[in-house]
Amino acid sequence: MALPQISFKEFAKNPIVGLLFLSVIALGFTSYKHQVYLEERIIKLEDDLKTVKQENIDLRDKIIELVKTNK
Repeated sequence: MALPQISFKEFAKNPIVGLLFLSVIALGFTSYKHQVYLEERIIKLEDDLKTVKQENIDLRDKIIELVKTNK
């Protein structure tokens, strides 16, 4: 996808439109970077969740074993 190009002549002729154009580009880039960050964060949190679940299972098994030995 080709980006529309704005020349300096067009920018000088109508600077408000030029600034709005640059703002839209910056907003789009920021939105894309935020989406990528959130996707990476979700993957990390899913990995952390798997780790915590396994630790929970291990602790539960240890508690059950301790309760059985104390009877």
